[in-house]
Amino acid sequence: MDLSLSHPSEITSEDSAQALTLEATEKHADANVVIDEFVESHLENYGSSAVQPLPELFPDHGSNTTLFPVFENTFSDQHHATLQDDGVSLGKDDLLAEIALFTDESYECYPILDLLKLTKSIEEEKHRTDPEFHTLVLSVAAMNEARKFRRFPDYGTTRLDSLLETVQSIRLNSANYDFTDSPSLDTVTVSWCLFMAHIFRGRFYKAFAYLTEAIGFLDVIDYPSDPLEAIRLRRLEYMIYITESGAIALYGPPRKRRIARWPSDYPDAVDDLLFHHHWEDSVPNESQSMPESEVVDKRAVELLLLMARLHAASGLDEVANVTLDEKLIASMVGSYGKQPQRCSAISEQTADVAITRQWRLGWHWRAALAKCNPLAQHSASLNYTVQILGMTTLQWGKTLLPGALRLVGVGKIVALADAILYISSTIGEPTSCTNIIGDLIRMVSDVDYERNYAAQLYLLQSAMLTIPMMIHLDDFDNTEVC
Repeated sequence: MDLSLSHPSEITSEDSAQALTLEATEKHADANVVIDEFVESHLENYGSSAVQPLPELFPDHGSNTTLFPVFENTFSDQHHATLQDDGVSLGKDDLLAEIALFTDESYECYPILDLLKLTKSIEEEKHRTDPEFHTLVLSVAAMNEARKFRRFPDYGTTRLDSLLETVQSIRLNSANYDFTDSPSLDTVTVSWCLFMAHIFRGRFYKAFAYLTEAIGFLDVIDYPSDPLEAIRLRRLEYMIYITESGAIALYGPPRKRRIARWPSDYPDAVDDLLFHHHWEDSVPNESQSMPESEVVDKRAVELLLLMARLHAASGLDEVANVTLDEKLIASMVGSYGKQPQRCSAISEQTADVAITRQWRLGWHWRAALAKCNPLAQHSASLNYTVQILGMTTLQWGKTLLPGALRLVGVGKIVALADAILYISSTIGEPTSCTNIIGDLIRMVSDVDYERNYAAQLYLLQSAMLTIPMMIHLDDFDNTEVC
């Protein structure tokens, strides 16, 4: 896998933007926007031959007692048992169950914990004597709860709020412990987990406070002498960079600025960031669910680096060069096919990388067109390009359950739909993308239970209704309205 990437920069002139637009148009039309064959093999061909009437965008979900599909039976294994009512009283078995749940559902998305070391420390009941470690495992449990709530809001936040209050209480009220005195990688991880929990909870300003805290702690930590901890620090650097970039773009207030640094020590190969544990030497008990091999860890790191490159890319070419390797997808399919709790062969993070790629391409295309207009002879290929962006996003989105799509981020899909409308209108081809935009609107509307994107979807739909329908004259006797 090519891991090269230049430092992020901005387009500085209209001439460079013009050259970038024309060069990228040719490249995308040839190779870089071909729909993934893997996705095509698992989905029906996407058709957009006619404008379908849009359903009511924002149905009265509140009156529906069967609001969410019952996918929770996929978490019926013993280690997926719910928390006790009192988050403070979580014992060793409960914490091991939470780490197992994180391992199964979240590690591929957030490979920032040394799971073997974490599990051994819980077995040794370190959480009873070390306040910082106690906050670490509780913050992981809180993020598990937050992800459940994000998938299905009817799940509620009682346990989540209890866990968050407990973590905060331990941080502020423990004798002989001040988490700000000598921050460690665990301190950074706790702050990051609290950010994620509050983002999923919908408390954006509080979430950004914890993210700023995590960045500040990471900046003052000495480079660890332990090789595994050094690898963990580097992974945290990428994770926090990705987190801040995506969060500001989707949820950030207008004046919020980025402060996380791009990691200075980019790896020459994925192996440089792997935890070289001998998983086979450790036989987990029934409450644990450690990765079957280092293949899982490698796949997680590969996806982490791909996502980092997408967020650090300074232009279209760099985004287009980030692709999902066939071997990576094959290893993911083989692994997830063995786990009965999975309802899809596509992992959440793999789909997230693919959808993020389309979102960032749309963003860069929009930025480039805002600086210059493409030549007429390039409009056709650019029109084809934006259609591919939308169709690819729809196909990857269909591989996910509704709850997983909410975790990936429906804001990305809304932003892409807006970019496609802008681009197609700018090049004078707005009618060519109305069907795709309509399907993207439907995809978001189906999972936007809280109607957070109601206003944006309404504006998109209203803009589409002002576009005249396209008429095809197949022959003199037949007129088809699309």
